[in-house]
Amino acid sequence: VWGFKRPNIVSHLTTLGVELRSPHFVIVMRDIFSIANRNLISVFKDPITDMRDSLHHLEDLVSFVEANQSQPMFFLSYERVLGDPREFVIDFADFCGEELDVMGIRKVMHAINPGGGDEYLQQSRVDSFMGRVTGASADSVNGFFRYHRGPEHPPLELFVNNEPVVADVQWDHIDLLRPNGRDFTGDHAFTLTITDGPTLHDGDRVSVVAADRRRQQLKNCPYKVRL
Repeated sequence: VWGFKRPNIVSHLTTLGVELRSPHFVIVMRDIFSIANRNLISVFKDPITDMRDSLHHLEDLVSFVEANQSQPMFFLSYERVLGDPREFVIDFADFCGEELDVMGIRKVMHAINPGGGDEYLQQSRVDSFMGRVTGASADSVNGFFRYHRGPEHPPLELFVNNEPVVADVQWDHIDLLRPNGRDFTGDHAFTLTITDGPTLHDGDRVSVVAADRRRQQLKNCPYKVRL
């Protein structure tokens, strides 16, 4: 038995379904405002537009269900599962043809974590990034910055001891290979050269801010200067 989850997969199931042997469909229903709010956070999508899109998707989903009533289907409400996970585990195990003892039920219930998607939410934001300050000299700060979703660069702002400093940025090549195997190699290494401001000294604390919509500070800032 194997399975997969993919949002909006319903538009592909007519073609994909004929390739699957004995498919069992799990139909997940969720509050459209919750979907819109999540997409507002991750991709800045207009909530009204998103809720309207969700209604169109729901209509497609109902049409698929209507056309495939001969196939085994399990319907669930995302919000109700979180409210009563035990009932869901028992019912879903029955749908899968499995019987769980008390320990088995508890083990599956433990995997239902309402906050378990927080990391995924952060990674899926269009403005989520990997980036750090890696060093400093008397007149410059070095590091790397790369959005998870694309290679574009935001303006970078430099602060020394919490005070803004005028600096020019130069981007250079860097090899970036994440532990999960994703290759982010490219022109993502930056050098911020101070053009109007103080010379850096031991013990100064520097911060680099990505001047995008959220004005995000790089992960290890403030960075303590060691010359």
